[in-house]
Amino acid sequence: MLEKHLGETKYFDRFEGFDLDKGISSVIFLGNGNLSIQSEILEMSKEEAGILSTLQHDNITPILSYGTINGRFYLTEPTMDGCSLAESDPVIANAP
Repeated sequence: MLEKHLGETKYFDRFEGFDLDKGISSVIFLGNGNLSIQSEILEMSKEEAGILSTLQHDNITPILSYGTINGRFYLTEPTMDGCSLAESDPVIANAP
């Protein structure tokens, strides 16, 4: 369930929300429908999400779920405490 729009990137809108299946607060990345590259990004995102969803490590944010809804790719992660890499590292914050 989407609750608050947090921002956007070239390919994704980012939302704060709630994962009803898991019962926890989450961050949802939803493909923004950039039609010029949508199919390439969609296939790459599905493949990478499948691989990343199998990783389990304290320093890796787990993927709760991913897939497509109304033709748009989505990925959910639990809300994590702390700051983002962009907030903690100016080099990352200014990367293209």
